[in-house]
Amino acid sequence: MGLTPAGSALLDHQIYLPKDWVLDRERRAEVGIPRSATFRAKPELAVDLSDRVRSHGAVQLDWLTFDEGYGRDGTFLTELSRRGQRYVGEVPVNTTVWTTDPATQVPEYSGRGRPPTLPERASVRSVVALGASSRRRTGGSSTCVRGVVSR
Repeated sequence: MGLTPAGSALLDHQIYLPKDWVLDRERRAEVGIPRSATFRAKPELAVDLSDRVRSHGAVQLDWLTFDEGYGRDGTFLTELSRRGQRYVGEVPVNTTVWTTDPATQVPEYSGRGRPPTLPERASVRSVVALGASSRRRTGGSSTCVRGVVSR
């Protein structure tokens, strides 16, 4: 959906098929779902839709807005950031947000032990990945948001 002061318009669309529908051969045959249709998560579809709209060149997507279902998906947020897309979205109340890139911050020296040094970016990514995998194992629902894009 595209919104302007002059009105709104449907810019593109894509049907979402729940995973259980994609895996159910009888249901697929009954409702005419083509064999080529595969399961794709809603955030994946949203990125593709915005890419398609942008590729037509008729409309500029200044901002994307979305609800918590998309705001909890780190891959979705990363893809929007990678494309330079500005966005405003809901995130779960327990979301961890860093106002500065943690890979660029050095903790204050406490006077004990070895003085802290700037971490390597790879180590920060591995900590984030470890946190994500442990949330999957424990059923937790927090998501780390690594940045907000602004122009």
